[in-house]
Amino acid sequence: SHRVAIEVFVWGAVLVFFYHIGSSFGSHIASPFLNVIFDKQGASVFAYMLLPILTNLILKKHKRRGMSDAKTRFMLLAVALIQGITSGYVIDSTYISGEPLPFVTPLAIVMAYLGDLASAYKSRGALFTACATSALVANLGVGMLLNAITKTYELMTFAYVAAGLMTLKLLLKNAHKPR
Repeated sequence: SHRVAIEVFVWGAVLVFFYHIGSSFGSHIASPFLNVIFDKQGASVFAYMLLPILTNLILKKHKRRGMSDAKTRFMLLAVALIQGITSGYVIDSTYISGEPLPFVTPLAIVMAYLGDLASAYKSRGALFTACATSALVANLGVGMLLNAITKTYELMTFAYVAAGLMTLKLLLKNAHKPR
């Protein structure tokens, strides 16, 4: 179960990093080109509804056919990049006063998880406390370094940490179930 938890959070950080790169590209560079294909509403529907549904259907189809793990991961990287580009286009004119780097949270959680494996902590409460504290400190530290701390930054940090902890809880709950 430890290997699975580490893999999920490291891979999650990689996917979110590619999404973030795509979002920056879509917001700053590809926006004029995407304007020819989509309006904002159409791009939003594509990025947040159609693309996830299509990805899920493709993954189910490939799972039945025994698609390799490497091919699945590269497909998910491409999807994260495409979703990032279209999401960046959707929010290119929206001003967010400060946004945490989204890949910091899963990396901080996995580092705390790794540190907790070798420690004397035996309870899940201690694990969740260590992971939450690590993610909060990492995000706020990066925010201070980038001079980006705002109320929006703080709220988004809490949301990212909460999502990471919910993921960890579900992961630990389901890690021992047969596939």
